Amino acid sequence: MTETTKRQKKDKKISSSSSKKMEVIQEEITKAINAVTYTKFRTAQLQSQWRDHLLRMSYLVGLIVMHQLSSPVTACIKELKGFDGYQISGITALTVLLRDSMVEITNVVIAIFLFRFLTLRDPHGNFQSRSYCVAATLVTFALGMFFNEDKELQAQGCVAHLGEDISIDAGEAQVVKRQFPVSCVFHVIVTGCYWFMKMGMDQCDTNVEAMMKLQKELIDSKSTQKDDKKKK
Repeated sequence: MTETTKRQKKDKKISSSSSKKMEVIQEEITKAINAVTYTKFRTAQLQSQWRDHLLRMSYLVGLIVMHQLSSPVTACIKELKGFDGYQISGITALTVLLRDSMVEITNVVIAIFLFRFLTLRDPHGNFQSRSYCVAATLVTFALGMFFNEDKELQAQGCVAHLGEDISIDAGEAQVVKRQFPVSCVFHVIVTGCYWFMKMGMDQCDTNVEAMMKLQKELIDSKSTQKDDKKKK
């Protein structure tokens, strides 16, 4: 047996061994791609259920914000009806109601926009959605009004909004303790949940892209080896 023949046989063995290793690696990469793809699918399913739970929570939040609105509005209406000595028109009464319950009204509007945000499907809502951006802006507005509200004016009842020349005895004022706007709390919950969901899905996408890139590099490597053999 000549030296050339021995060398050819050795090259064939090395080539055959290399091909088998490449096939094994290809199979492992395919399994990994299937695994990360399934993980992404399951993550999407779990996140869909998570959004459904948040949507159901928004129904309860809607009831709570309506209750928070009804308390000061009812008290203000009673106060306006029982206030003697000053003629109050319908438009004036409506203006007083709006000014006295601005935080609670904003609270309801935020809940409506969050509900609209949570109903978005195919694709689901994200932090660039218009309904979310409007709700986030109104949260800042509601919190500013809640913490900067004039306590002395509030203690006089809603009639104090009629003007500086109108006064009412402290015992006659229908003062209602204002509750913290619950829609602001719900907004924080929704934001936190969607942030975690986005992080999880981004990680799944990164894993899938990494496996696909690795598979492409392996295919390119096999193609290069075949071209080299043909040249020889």
